[in-house]
Amino acid sequence: MLPLAIDDIDLEAARAFIALELSGGMGMLILVLSAWLSHTQILARINGTSTPNQTVNRSLMWFNFSVSWIISCFSFCLLFFEGKQFHMDEPPSFGLCLTQAALVYASSPLTGATTFTLLFDVWFTFHVATTNTSSSFCQRRGIRILLLWLPYALWICLLVGLLIVGGVKPEIVQRNLAFAPYCTLESSVIILLIVCLSLIFSLAVLVMLVMLVISLYRIGHQQPRSSPFRNQEQMIPFMIRLVIFALLGILALT
Repeated sequence: MLPLAIDDIDLEAARAFIALELSGGMGMLILVLSAWLSHTQILARINGTSTPNQTVNRSLMWFNFSVSWIISCFSFCLLFFEGKQFHMDEPPSFGLCLTQAALVYASSPLTGATTFTLLFDVWFTFHVATTNTSSSFCQRRGIRILLLWLPYALWICLLVGLLIVGGVKPEIVQRNLAFAPYCTLESSVIILLIVCLSLIFSLAVLVMLVMLVISLYRIGHQQPRSSPFRNQEQMIPFMIRLVIFALLGILALT
């Protein structure tokens, strides 16, 4: 990890990148904390109110999704947190650089997987509610437990594997600020693996998004009694938010 000449580095672009990642991570963290406080009715107790309608319930998949993006954003800021982001003549330690590289590379499949599980959970909920599919409470709970833990099981496997590979082959751990404002692993095999996993999850998210839109379109044309939406006017805003939410996630992955 040799120091680079300042002329070779676009410091403004690097600062902008870190600022975006840091603000995104902090914003998601505040969002998750506020949703958790609302879910546990702590804010209502602080404000001296106890109206049930003021509580906003978020699914566990939503929390799962949000936490994965917090991990992703803060992974890119690890050098910044350690005060080593813009020190050209003082490269970070090998352990710090390897840790950041492993976190960055493993976070892309993680966010893709949690985006997919979030959409799948929404689709599965509507599918069970609007069809005659017979599934017990234990089966639905088992599916949701798998959806919660499988993305992080994949993330841990990738993270441990990347740390081992980087430890065995330290020459692939690089900090090239002219290429990226974070540490990288210069291995075509690792890059190909991460790209393939991210592409698979991106395509899966697109497929699930199409299935969701079709399902919601059919639900919107059902009789009000059989529709899970009490107010049919909620359908279009819900579909718009869902499509934008998923597409922004796909753009971030790519």
